[in-house]
Amino acid sequence: MNDAVQWLIYSREHNAFWRADGLGYTVLLEDAGRFTVDQVVEICRRGNQRPCPDGGTRHIAFPAMTAVC
Repeated sequence: MNDAVQWLIYSREHNAFWRADGLGYTVLLEDAGRFTVDQVVEICRRGNQRPCPDGGTRHIAFPAMTAVC
């Protein structure tokens, strides 16, 4: 996997993206934090130990887009 890929983390519990350094949440994509794959793995592992009330996972990670058309 490419270590240069940045990832976003979406919290289904808060219906928002994680901000950088885990300092709160934002609904604005441009304010969302960018994380390394190692950070994503650890954050999602810890956060997904308990399911959301609807039974799904609390955190979802996906690659950040590097360009916007």
